[in-house]
Amino acid sequence: MPHRFTTDLRLRVESLMQSGAKDGFLLRWAVLSFSVLATVVTLQALRVFRLLDEAQLVILAGHPFYLSAQDAQISLLSPAGQFGLCVLITLYFGGLLMLQRHLGRRTHICLLAAVVFGLPGLLCVLWHGVLYVSQALTCILLLWVILVPAAILYRRRHS
Repeated sequence: MPHRFTTDLRLRVESLMQSGAKDGFLLRWAVLSFSVLATVVTLQALRVFRLLDEAQLVILAGHPFYLSAQDAQISLLSPAGQFGLCVLITLYFGGLLMLQRHLGRRTHICLLAAVVFGLPGLLCVLWHGVLYVSQALTCILLLWVILVPAAILYRRRHS
């Protein structure tokens, strides 16, 4: 028996495809994805993520994790891999969040995604390396900022 959430999501996608609104949806999805990824690239060029990664190392080196200095030198994901993960997160969650009508559901999905992608950044101590998660969490935060508070402001302005 399919879950109610997946059935509702499938029905919404089918209605979008039948109503001819798919071009507008794809355009908004592409603009959203491009804006999030362009912001991530800009922040990377400004070396903001280096500061966030150093803060993560400070947390991992302290109590209760005690990451060794040798393990702190090992990055478990290359910069290209981190950006690839950002692209996947942005494309998937951007489309998924745009299909949600309720802003509370969007917030809930973003919160769960942040936990899912943030937790390995702490558990990486068990893998004897560091998994930097600041870029992935920034993508999720940007998606939330664009699709929840900005949507609230847009709805208030146009109602």
